[in-house]
Amino acid sequence: MKYKVKVGDNEYEVEVSEISPMKFEVSVNGKKAVIEILEEEFKRIFKEVKAPSAEVEVKEIPKVEKAVAEGKEIKAEMSGTIVKVLVKEGDEVKSGQPVLILEAMKMENEVTSPFSGVVKEVRVKEGDRVSAGQTLVVIG
Repeated sequence: MKYKVKVGDNEYEVEVSEISPMKFEVSVNGKKAVIEILEEEFKRIFKEVKAPSAEVEVKEIPKVEKAVAEGKEIKAEMSGTIVKVLVKEGDEVKSGQPVLILEAMKMENEVTSPFSGVVKEVRVKEGDRVSAGQTLVVIG
C-alpha cells in the first residue's frame, strides 16, 4: 500500500508490503528496508496507547514460524539474487547458521536459519532471482 506522509514541512511517499506476519518491507522515497515488529514490543506499544476518541483492540498475534509439510520455511526478507547456497538436502543446521548468501542492492546478505534441524529441501540455486517472502530452504 502506498501512502503520502507529511512530517512538518516535508512530504514522504511511503510504500509498505507485508512479507509475513509482523515483518514488512518499507520504502520511503525509494529507499527500502525490512522491518520486523517484535511481539513483546507490539503489545507494549498498544498498552500505552491512550486515544480518547478511538478504541484499540489488541488481539493475539500469530506466531511467525510456520510449519510446512514436515518442516519450517526460511524465506527471503528482500528481493535479490542467490549468490551462494551453503547447504544441501540432508545437512544438519543449527539455529543462526548461514544457509545461503543473497545479493540485494549491491550488498551480499547472509541468510541464516532461525531454527535447528535437517535441511529437507533447498528451493533455490545459485543465480536464481528471488522475491521478498519467497521460500528458500525448508528445515525439518
